[in-house]
Amino acid sequence: MSVCFPHMASDCKKTKHVIGLCGAPGAGKSTVAGILRDLGCLVLDADAMAQIALEMPDVKRQLLQRWGTESFLPDGKPDRLWLGKKIFAEPGERFWLESLIHPLVRASRNQARCQAFARKDVVAIVEDCPLLFEKGLDAQCDATLFVDAPLAARQNRVAATRNWSPQELAFREKAQWPLDTKRARSDYVLVNDAGFDGLRQQAVQALGLILASPLSPRNG
Repeated sequence: MSVCFPHMASDCKKTKHVIGLCGAPGAGKSTVAGILRDLGCLVLDADAMAQIALEMPDVKRQLLQRWGTESFLPDGKPDRLWLGKKIFAEPGERFWLESLIHPLVRASRNQARCQAFARKDVVAIVEDCPLLFEKGLDAQCDATLFVDAPLAARQNRVAATRNWSPQELAFREKAQWPLDTKRARSDYVLVNDAGFDGLRQQAVQALGLILASPLSPRNG
């Protein structure tokens, strides 16, 4: 489950590049996010912010009222796997959940961005968002990165890390924009097919080119 928000506080002055990061499921987007973080970027993780929002007492109460105890794990935390399957299968339920957590994540993103713009130790801001284009967040970015990898490698990775079958991966991809469309709309495509060092080299090169370019006039 992923959420992203295209709005930004109007009184927040943009002082740094904003980089949009997305990718094919299982391609290594999180690895690239880690590389960029090590290079001095502040990474805003849409999934992590959504998880925090799901843990808020009022959100949990509304989940319980709508979907009952089956939407929770034995320890009382929302079951993200169950929720993901629910909202992917039923668009109406996805819209309801998004309406519940979008305002919370939007506020968190706005605050984090504004703070990052004022920090001298932050090289750039990375919006790590699987639905970057679907939610229009790319319009606020100075550049966008798309992480790609061969299908077989992606299938193996999601099977090991998320317990997804090839059919589940295909189902998830169909719920998003076509990968070819995202790839074509991205400014830089990083191909994860030559190990970590190769991927890091691509990320370093892309970041250098982005930082050497002028800031866009948008407020981020």
